[in-house]
Amino acid sequence: MKKKILFIVFIGIISVKFLLTSCAKEKAPAPIVPIGIVLTTDCPDTIFYSTQIKPFIDINCATSSCHSASTHAAGYDLSNHANVSANLDIIIQSMDPTSGLTLMPLGGAIIDATTLSQIKCWKGQGKLNN
Repeated sequence: MKKKILFIVFIGIISVKFLLTSCAKEKAPAPIVPIGIVLTTDCPDTIFYSTQIKPFIDINCATSSCHSASTHAAGYDLSNHANVSANLDIIIQSMDPTSGLTLMPLGGAIIDATTLSQIKCWKGQGKLNN
């Protein structure tokens, strides 16, 4: 009889432990962050050159009449990652209405805060060719 009670208590303890651990809310896996990128509260998402920075530069900067490989106005060719990366500080300054530089893109609208923030985040994340 004593063994039967101990067995029931043992099974009860195991059952309770199993229920408590199986009901715990499973955590979602952490997002995959490419090696070399540091996410911060200001930049919580990975910024990709290929899908966020390059399309913006291609449409607004590296056009046939401005900073393309063939025209490179004012000496800037922004048609590839290496050149965009090397000139990123001046690119950012040219989009800031308070910098005193000629506002870019010429004749275009002021760049929205989200886009400018993404460009700055990409810089902070190492200007990777991702």
